[in-house]
Amino acid sequence: MPCNFDDLAKMKSNIAKTGRFVLLKHSVPETFRQATGRGDHFDLMLESSPESALWTWAMDKNVFDGDGGFSRCQADRLPDHRRIYLNFEGAVSGGRGSVKQIGSGTFSVLESSVGLTLAIVSGCDDVAGELVLTQSENNVWSLEFQRK
Repeated sequence: MPCNFDDLAKMKSNIAKTGRFVLLKHSVPETFRQATGRGDHFDLMLESSPESALWTWAMDKNVFDGDGGFSRCQADRLPDHRRIYLNFEGAVSGGRGSVKQIGSGTFSVLESSVGLTLAIVSGCDDVAGELVLTQSENNVWSLEFQRK
């Protein structure tokens, strides 16, 4: 289901209770950087339901790689991406660079009054913990990860 970028509550009500995720390192060429203002970054993609497009956020850093087991970063909500990215590495069409999978796994949705809270139950090597996605009133997204 395509995501309404302005409505976190709707996202929470439409996500399956379990799903898959992938974290990609997206390396971009200089022409892409100049055209979009976005350099190399990480893309977090979540499966909102079986066979759905992937909800996607771009981050300047790997949210799963924090000192002391905790990490926080701002993220830009991108348009939904094709499911192929759950298992894809290589050149991206249209001269947009290449992606390398940093990690993938499964999550389960936790009940929470704060943002969209996911329990990362497998994947990203030994990463297990809680990922919280929140959205401010001015549409700024924040991701926080606490390793268990």
